[in-house]
Amino acid sequence: PPENASSKLLKKLQKSKEKGKKKLMKLAKLMSSADPAQRSKLQRKLDKQLVKLAKADSSASDEERGNTPSTPSVAPKLPTYRTPISAVLSSTPEEKLRRENRLQRFQASAAPSTADTTTLQSLRQHNARAEGTSAALEKEYLRLTAAPNASTVRPPKVLAKSLDLVKQRWSEDPGSGNYKYVCEQLKAIRQDLTVQHVHTALTVNVYETHARIALEMEDTAEYNMCQTKLKMLYSEGLRGKEEEFASYRVLYALVTKGDVQKELRSMSPHMYMHPYLKHALQVCTAVNLKDFNRFF
Repeated sequence: PPENASSKLLKKLQKSKEKGKKKLMKLAKLMSSADPAQRSKLQRKLDKQLVKLAKADSSASDEERGNTPSTPSVAPKLPTYRTPISAVLSSTPEEKLRRENRLQRFQASAAPSTADTTTLQSLRQHNARAEGTSAALEKEYLRLTAAPNASTVRPPKVLAKSLDLVKQRWSEDPGSGNYKYVCEQLKAIRQDLTVQHVHTALTVNVYETHARIALEMEDTAEYNMCQTKLKMLYSEGLRGKEEEFASYRVLYALVTKGDVQKELRSMSPHMYMHPYLKHALQVCTAVNLKDFNRFF
């Protein structure tokens, strides 16, 4: 009977496989007796023959299993551009302007700085007075990521004037519209005091001012930070409006359902006779007894 196409293809693949093996053995014998110059050429031929033999072996195995050899997929041709895209984009006016601005920024950053880069930390290491030299009354508040330069920190004399300016601005325009500016300025003053390790009456005044304004604007986060710092300053013997802020702590504990007794135990006995504390205790009594007539 006549052979079908599949059996003919299988025989053809097997013959090709046998021829490839013979050629492979022949190349291997030639390489063993060849000089180094010819050996590299024979090695390339041997590699090609190994690839062909592997393909023939794979095709024959597929035919024996009844699988049709898969045709390799042809990748779609990408469009070619005579002019590169980068060149087209760089020729636009917008891209030219961006590149010029970028170049100016790099030149400015690479230029040697003539500003004073002495830090407060280096001044302390040389037993010098670690005090800032800036005379600016207003300053943007930024979180420190490195040791501050003395030229960007204001000394206590300048900070006292800055605090007076903030108080004046708040008295002229108290309210939510001006609170962001006032809060930023007070935080900048507090930061300059902290980096210079200034613990004086000025420090107490700054934190008391900020706590009052934050309490008025219901900014409990800033109020609590100021109260924590004030308790530490009062414990160091610094004088301020201690009775006033003790009454604030009592009322705050009452409103937030905190431990009022703990706050009272932390105070000196003579403070109970102050009008601020008397008023705070009367409020606590009215709330606990639910005596709304007395409360209002």
